[in-house]
Amino acid sequence: MDKQSKKSNLVRKYVCSLIEQGLRFGDLLPSVSDICATLHISRMTVLRTLRQMEEEGIVECHKRSGTYVGKAVLYQINPVTIQRKRHSTGKKTITLFSPEPHSSEFAKEIFDGVSAILEDDYILVKHHYYVNKCHEDEEFINATASSDGMILIPSYPAGLRFAIHKALSSNYPLVFIDCLTDDIFCNFVGMNNTHAVFTLMNKLYDMGHREIGFFCNNPQQNFTRSSVKMRYEAYKIFMRQKKLNPFLFSSPEMVVQDWKKQYINPVSALVCNNDNMAYELYDILKKAGIRVPQDISLTGIDDLNPQTDDQIKITTIRQPKLSIGLQAGLLMKELLEHPENGNRLCNEFSVKLRILTEKKNWYRAVRI
Repeated sequence: MDKQSKKSNLVRKYVCSLIEQGLRFGDLLPSVSDICATLHISRMTVLRTLRQMEEEGIVECHKRSGTYVGKAVLYQINPVTIQRKRHSTGKKTITLFSPEPHSSEFAKEIFDGVSAILEDDYILVKHHYYVNKCHEDEEFINATASSDGMILIPSYPAGLRFAIHKALSSNYPLVFIDCLTDDIFCNFVGMNNTHAVFTLMNKLYDMGHREIGFFCNNPQQNFTRSSVKMRYEAYKIFMRQKKLNPFLFSSPEMVVQDWKKQYINPVSALVCNNDNMAYELYDILKKAGIRVPQDISLTGIDDLNPQTDDQIKITTIRQPKLSIGLQAGLLMKELLEHPENGNRLCNEFSVKLRILTEKKNWYRAVRI
């Protein structure tokens, strides 16, 4: 390989590595000048390589606005390759469809559980779709067309919901993980959110907290999801049982404003819908001069690590991600091995799995 080809391959690998980190069709890539400066390669070589990649559909070059991720990324799952694997192995294919990278803290453990059940008997294809673009439904349709079943961590953009309903109406084997929406009835495996919130609330109550709020960004949208709705309902039930007044905070700004009013009994603790919301709130409270946990105690759910280096002090619930993955794998196996039973039996099986998860001691309060 000559020197010019090596430099061209370096540009190609660099651009592809950026895309593999989570970029999707239509996302803006670094400018030609930035790529030249980063790789110490001439502008002519970078432009020539990008033109070649454009012909392959990997990027799209626009003279005035820059270079963007191309449509080839929509077809991460190559139907031809999968068909070849099917014919050579005789195995069915299952897609693991997630809005988060499969290497992420949340998704990895779930799909490790799925793999432990299914990887010996099926071809598993990982597909990460990027939310808030215009093509989630296209990616979903391509994935269902090239596989025999799907295990899905949902995010519910509008177009994707229509595609999900269409797949369900054709009895396509589909298993949801973590949450559902009010208008979707599907095979599902998730944690016992009521038990999880009661564990948190009892801990806060035992510590002496009485003014306890519930924090959830954009509740109008999030409360359509079963997991969020159940968490908030459990919070309200606990507060009423203790004859306390529930408070719903729909934005970090509301929390800051409420605390700074300095009521006689300001909110002293918050149950956040999940850890990511708790960490986001922590950063805003810190900037506002409100200390955690001295002024307000925060709790979350999922047992995820913070994205910052701060020693964040929150209490969280560990979601049984590996066990959820194992149960989802068992459910998918049931759907594929007994298609003659239809959705009726499959949904009954899903309910049995949920009852089983509720009986196990998977919930652990952790002090960070």
